[in-house]
Amino acid sequence: MLYVTDKMIQLSGVVIPGQVKKIEITQAATIDEVQDDNNVTLGYQPTGYELAKISVEIILEPTPEQTFLEQLATIQLLFRPAGQTEPKVLELVNSQAAAHNITQVYFKRISSFKKTESSYGTATLEFWEYVPMKVATKTTDSSAGSGSASGSSEQKTTQSSADGITAEYQEYLNTQRGKAPQIKDKTAASPAKDD
Repeated sequence: MLYVTDKMIQLSGVVIPGQVKKIEITQAATIDEVQDDNNVTLGYQPTGYELAKISVEIILEPTPEQTFLEQLATIQLLFRPAGQTEPKVLELVNSQAAAHNITQVYFKRISSFKKTESSYGTATLEFWEYVPMKVATKTTDSSAGSGSASGSSEQKTTQSSADGITAEYQEYLNTQRGKAPQIKDKTAASPAKDD
């Protein structure tokens, strides 16, 4: 869970060291330019939305408990713990993000900046909005009898999340779906020819 207040951020139960200087949330639509064969623009076609991006700038000042480098190491450990091979989805709690309808994010990027002569530095954290991928599937139900013409079929489209599958698809997977054709004589010459 990511919890943001005016001056601090809590990520997965760990308070990120430092003081929040700025939070910026960017959202954009995807609009394609429609052109004819002569590259003349005919108009514009909206095709969806890009993922929202959240940028958080944090000032890291040494404290009696942690130096700048120790604070940076704490943030780095939250970005990519040991053994983690890909980013995980994090819950985001923030009034500004809630106004943008963002509740789940990926920790996309971390960058840090420190002048050699100063004792403090800054870190910039970037989060990308998590949108569950929807997979559309089509199933065909054949129904004969009770007032319907024989051979008619009704098509239903269902959506399932990529994280799980629907009960109907699981039922399909559990049924006997047949076997691949078996070759009786595996030493017989292949009909394929090399030229």
